[in-house]
Amino acid sequence: MREERTGTLWLWAFAPINASIGIFFTLLPLHILNLGGNVVDVGIITSAYLLSLVPAALIWGYAIDCYPHRKNYIVFAYLGMAVALALVYLFDSQTYLAFFLVLYGFVSAASGPAVSLLIMESFAKSLWPSMITKLSFTSLVGYDVGLIIGVVWTSFFDLRGLIALSALMSLFSGMLVMRLVKEPKLSFERKSILFSKEIFTRRLHALPILLSFPKPRDLRVFVRMLRMALLREAPLLYFSVFVFSFAVNIFATSYVPALKQNDVLDNEIFLITLSNTLTQTLTYFYINKKKFFEQHMIVDTAKLILAIRTGIFLTTSLAILLFRGTALTVINLITYSSLGGAYAFYDPAVSTLIFRTLNSQRQGEILGVYSAFAGLFAFAGAFASGYLSYSIGYPVVFLIAAVLTAVSMLLLNLSAQVGERTKLLHDIVTFE
Repeated sequence: MREERTGTLWLWAFAPINASIGIFFTLLPLHILNLGGNVVDVGIITSAYLLSLVPAALIWGYAIDCYPHRKNYIVFAYLGMAVALALVYLFDSQTYLAFFLVLYGFVSAASGPAVSLLIMESFAKSLWPSMITKLSFTSLVGYDVGLIIGVVWTSFFDLRGLIALSALMSLFSGMLVMRLVKEPKLSFERKSILFSKEIFTRRLHALPILLSFPKPRDLRVFVRMLRMALLREAPLLYFSVFVFSFAVNIFATSYVPALKQNDVLDNEIFLITLSNTLTQTLTYFYINKKKFFEQHMIVDTAKLILAIRTGIFLTTSLAILLFRGTALTVINLITYSSLGGAYAFYDPAVSTLIFRTLNSQRQGEILGVYSAFAGLFAFAGAFASGYLSYSIGYPVVFLIAAVLTAVSMLLLNLSAQVGERTKLLHDIVTFE
C-alpha cells in the first residue's frame, strides 16, 4: 500500500520558482534591448530558448523513466536555473545571453514531468484534480507576486538587479523542495500522465511533451493524418492549435519591444503583464469553482474565445499605430488583461478536446509527435516575429497575428463539423 499524504504545505515550494519565471521572462526582452539589441535579436534569442526545449524534453523524459527520483530532478532544475540566471546577470553580452538562455531551457525541462509525476505518486487518484488545482494556485500566486515585485522594483531601481533577484528566488525554491518535498515510494512511467485529464492539461501548458521517442513510423502516421485533415476531426484540431501557437508567438515576441518603442516605461510593462496574469488567475479559478466546462459547450467556448482574441489583436495593432506613452499603457491594461481572461477559457477547453483524441493504443507516440510539431510552430512564430516586425512594423505583425487567430478559429469550427458528421454516420450505421 502507498502511504498517502494529507499535508499540502510542500506545494508552496513551487511558488518562488514561478515568481522567478514571471520576473525573468517579462524583463528578458527589455534586457536584450538594454544590451543594444533590437526586435530581431529578441526573436532570435527567444526562438533559441524554445528550440532548446525539444531535445531537453526527450533527454530528461527518458532519464526520469530510468532513474525515478522526482525530487532530485526538480532540485537540479531549480538550482540549474539559478546558475543560468546568475550567469546572465554577470555577463553583459547578447551572445552569452543566448547561450545561457539555452542552458536555462535545458535544465528547466527536467522539472516539468517530474512535478506532474510527483503529484500522481504522492496522492490517491481521487485527489489528483484537487491537488493539481492547488498546485496551479500556488504557481499562479507565485507568478503574480513576482510581477508585483517587478512593478515596484523597476519604479525605483535598475532593471538588471531583477535578474539577480530572479536567480535568488530560483535558488530559494530549490532549497524549499529539498526541505519540504519527500520522495514518493511508488513510481509511475511518464505515460501515466495520460491517465488524468487534469494532469495532462497541466503538462500541455509546458510543451513539448515527449512521453516516448517518436519513431519514423510515428512521424509518417502523423503526417499522413495531417494530409487527410479535411476529412478527419483530430488533424483539423491539431492544425488549429499549431496555427494558434504560431500566432501567439508572433504577437508575444514583439509585444514588449513594441511597447518600449512607443514610450511605455519598464514598470508600466510589468504592470500590463501583471494585469494579464492576474485576470487569468481569477478567471481560471472561477471556471474551476463553477465547473464551467461541465455546463457549456467546449467547442463553442473555444471558438468564441478565439474570436475575442482576434479582436484584441486588431485593437492592439491600431493602438500601437495611434498612441504612445500613458495612453497606450491604459489601452493595453484593458486589452492585455482581456487576453489573460480569454486564455483561461481557451486553454482547458482545447486541452480537453486534445485529450479526447488520444484514445488509441499509441497515444503516447501521437502526443509526442503532436508536441514536437507544436513546439516547432512556437519556435517558428518567435523567429519570424522579430524579422517581420523589423521589416514591416509592429502594427502589421499584430494584424497578421489577428488573421492567423481567425484561421485557427475556422479550423476549429471545421473540426467540430467533421466530428459531428462522423458521429452521425456512426449512429446511422449502428442503427442499421
